[in-house]
Amino acid sequence: LLDGNYPSPVRAGAFREIVYAQKEQAVSLIVQTLDSNDKLMNRAALAAVVSVPGHAATAAFARQLAALTPEAKAALLGALAARGDAEGLTALVNKLVVDDNAAIREAAIKALARLGNASSVPVLAAALKDTANSALAIRALVELRGEGVAESLIQQAESGDAALRANVLGVLSDRKQIAALPLARKLANGDDAKLRKAA
Repeated sequence: LLDGNYPSPVRAGAFREIVYAQKEQAVSLIVQTLDSNDKLMNRAALAAVVSVPGHAATAAFARQLAALTPEAKAALLGALAARGDAEGLTALVNKLVVDDNAAIREAAIKALARLGNASSVPVLAAALKDTANSALAIRALVELRGEGVAESLIQQAESGDAALRANVLGVLSDRKQIAALPLARKLANGDDAKLRKAA
């Protein structure tokens, strides 16, 4: 029923049944379908990425990322973010923030809002310099959760490029990060006009 001779709705229905029955065993089929030219099958594959249970499936999807086309890789990053299972994924997604492909960079920045941790803060802070993705990086930093994230943000705001520090101060404000208040007070009375305004 997955044969191209059948109509897309029939194939998509069969695909869903196979995934439901095989669960994590269906990972290779799901990844293969992500690269399909059939939009309905693409949507079914992305839904399957989100719904197949277990960390073993997440790890298997992550292993397949490198072999995908840029479009499929970006789509899989979005689906992995929707899964929300960050274990073992953060370092990989951090690296993709500086990928040569613009769609992959954008997808990786978005994904880090759910899949990132404290190690993602300097990566996303560096992405603030990329005008095409600075708004996405700010949003990801605001949404980022986990141990050490606030401390890493404060560290980013303490030194370096003034414009970057001002953006990070804005992120800390949006996060309502009380721990950043001493730094904000200090910078509000400092010499740099950009930082005074941001604080």
